[in-house]
Amino acid sequence: MPSPERGIILAATEGKRLKPLTEFVPKTLLPLDRKPIIFHSIELFEHLGVKDVVITVEPKFGRKVQSTIERGYTGNINIDFVVQETHNGIGFAILMCQDRIGDNSFFVRFADEYQPGVKALQPDDFARDNAVLVVRREHHPEYLLQNTNVEVDEDARKVIGVSRNKNAMPRSNYHLCGLMTFPPVFFDILEKFKNRTDLYQNGEFSTVHGIQHLIDSGNSVGYSECKGFYVNINTFKDLLRAYRYSLFEQK
Repeated sequence: MPSPERGIILAATEGKRLKPLTEFVPKTLLPLDRKPIIFHSIELFEHLGVKDVVITVEPKFGRKVQSTIERGYTGNINIDFVVQETHNGIGFAILMCQDRIGDNSFFVRFADEYQPGVKALQPDDFARDNAVLVVRREHHPEYLLQNTNVEVDEDARKVIGVSRNKNAMPRSNYHLCGLMTFPPVFFDILEKFKNRTDLYQNGEFSTVHGIQHLIDSGNSVGYSECKGFYVNINTFKDLLRAYRYSLFEQK
């Protein structure tokens, strides 16, 4: 099966934990490596052969994000925008993009992730399975608890389970990075779970149970391991780590 040619970038965030930096500009437009953070995700999709992208934005800064990309992006990807009026989780954000993705497999990328090594991945890495999760090996349990834990069968190169529970020890030393692919049936799975508020995390509809259902339904869910520096930019500490790496450590 071919690597997906459509993708979703989840950028519906203001970055409240980064105020006052984000008082007048959203987190995804903060500069990193001489470009707004979100441009790293767009360029990643370009590298992976994606032709059409939907970017979810939030109401306050949505127009600013859109105008910045329309003025500054000179590549060949067709980009559309969807406003996520309520901060109710990435499950709903993905569902909002269904009409534009259609009956096609698709990438999902978190716009606030910085992982330069991800460009070592190639389209063929996403062409082996119905779905593929990009994972990273981490040896600090306290950090694993902050991310979705991914259990893998290393011999078969398959994902066998995903979980996210800050009150339980992680079941593996792999965690999900902000890049994955899904088949179109994933939209139907999210529809089944969207009203299960008992499964929400911090009041938001996540994709964790949907991914596990995809696995349990017999779909082939593989993984690609991405090594090197990684940070999910949520706080000033995260942002400083990214700046330090990009300025002093990146080769």
